Amino acid sequence: MVSSMKSLIPLVLATTVGTAAAQHSAVRPGQPPAAPEHAPTVTRSPGAVGRPPAKRPILPPLSTTHLGFAQAIELAVTASPKRAEAQADVDADAARRRNALSEMGPKVKADYEDIRFDKPVEVAFGPQAFTLRPDKLREASLSVRQPITGLYTAFEKAGLARTQQDISEVGLELAKAEAAFNAAEAYRRAQQADEMVRIVTASIGVTEAQGRDAQALADTGKLIRSDLLKINIAQQDARASLARAVATQRKAHERLRYTLGLTPGAPLTLEPLLRSAEVQRFSAPALDVAVRTANGARLEVKQAALQVERADYANRVSNWRYAPTVDAFIKWEKIYTEPPFGNPDYTRSFGITASWDIWDNGSRVFAHQEIAALSQKAQTMLQESKDKLRLEIAGLFADLDAAKEGLTAAQATVTQAEEAYRLDKARFSSGLVTTTDLITSEGLQTKARGALVASVTEIDLLILGIERALGDAKPH
Repeated sequence: MVSSMKSLIPLVLATTVGTAAAQHSAVRPGQPPAAPEHAPTVTRSPGAVGRPPAKRPILPPLSTTHLGFAQAIELAVTASPKRAEAQADVDADAARRRNALSEMGPKVKADYEDIRFDKPVEVAFGPQAFTLRPDKLREASLSVRQPITGLYTAFEKAGLARTQQDISEVGLELAKAEAAFNAAEAYRRAQQADEMVRIVTASIGVTEAQGRDAQALADTGKLIRSDLLKINIAQQDARASLARAVATQRKAHERLRYTLGLTPGAPLTLEPLLRSAEVQRFSAPALDVAVRTANGARLEVKQAALQVERADYANRVSNWRYAPTVDAFIKWEKIYTEPPFGNPDYTRSFGITASWDIWDNGSRVFAHQEIAALSQKAQTMLQESKDKLRLEIAGLFADLDAAKEGLTAAQATVTQAEEAYRLDKARFSSGLVTTTDLITSEGLQTKARGALVASVTEIDLLILGIERALGDAKPH
């Protein structure tokens, strides 16, 4: 077991967290949690001093569905509600762009009127009366209108809608990336929790082995009662540590299931935690190179640049509100009743119409000022997003260097703690060290192994952060 921890080759503990919670809740108040079924158990003699009865296991060894790291990323991206929301924004902006393009074409309009008057309007001319307007009038018309000056406005509106669609598409990629990296972090946290449960379970096995050895010494009169009680206390402490580790594991797995959109309580087994050598092989690029890469790849920077472009289109559309509106038209009219005096029953007309809003109480001016302010805001946000990159990446690089130093120290600590425990265990059998020394040595060994797992996870999460900062769409 000592040699296996030196290389930190973790063993994935296949558990069903929901079942573990149910069994854990079955323990009576004040009763210490039980050891897993697969952990070593103590064979208790009727006269054993200070030993509690056997308890129900916390972690039943159930084999469940295996979930790989890459598979978890794909599940998270597919199940992300933010991705679905962003996709809806893209679809809406695509429809808005098509609507803007449709404004450039001609518009066909049909009208129909059926009008009744109180009485006809007639004019007498000698003995004969002429009807100027009958008492009822039914007419229909069909007109085709083509914008002229509106073509440019429609073209700019289409460019504005296209830019907004591009912004939404970048937002969709951002939502996918966020879902992927959130899933990666949740997966690594769950791996860490699984490994901690394995370490604490191994610690229980060690303390129970100590208990068996101590009981054998006590039966022959070579160990006093107080030393045996200390070992029993260490066993209960280990079981309490296991209960805490299981609670952390339950929360980590539940968070992972939520992130991936899986059924609550669905049992999962994960890949082993990365080895120390695997995370140490990662080499970050030079800071200047990383900043240049991020400036070209970060979706947030692209989105900010598109916001500046969108503000420019909006400004040009606003400027055209000062120009007159000129349209060309052609119109057909048909009267289905007796036409008014002097009017034919069918006419066709064509020409040009023009209108110009000369005064609107400053509405166009205020709208132009608003767009100018939004344009300035977009440019400021773009510059700010670029300036933050160096600070963010430099901080991640500094944290990574410190974490690697911590990992080196954690590896050395594990090696020393395991060797110290091996020596103290041999000396305890010979009566050269006390029970307290042996328990302390085993506790340091377990603590060192847990610290090594935490160091590996910390570096892995920092690597994920660097990949995200450099603009990668998914974790590698």
